[in-house]
Amino acid sequence: MSSFDETEAIYVRELGIDDIAPIYHLGEGLFTSDLYPYLYRTWDEWEVIGLYNTDPEYCLVAETDGELAGFILGTIITKASWTYGYILWLGVSPRFQRRGVADLVDKVVARMIEQKC
Repeated sequence: MSSFDETEAIYVRELGIDDIAPIYHLGEGLFTSDLYPYLYRTWDEWEVIGLYNTDPEYCLVAETDGELAGFILGTIITKASWTYGYILWLGVSPRFQRRGVADLVDKVVARMIEQKC
């Protein structure tokens, strides 16, 4: 594995079908029951596949030089007279933490606001 150069740009894009397995495996290492015994959701492949199928515009990937740096999986919910968005999962590879990858949050929130959430 190459070392990360802090000057390398983080590129954010929509999640693609080829990202499902790498995102799942990154999440598998991040969202463990040892670290988070009280997690209200269980991390499994259906978390990624389901959101990719239903809400792809709120599922973003951060990468640098073709390597997965992190991801965000979100959704919007409409109830009667209001719509709200929420983030279900945010994962950042330990290798890329504290380097701006979590700017994914700003990008997905902006998309949600565009949809009047």
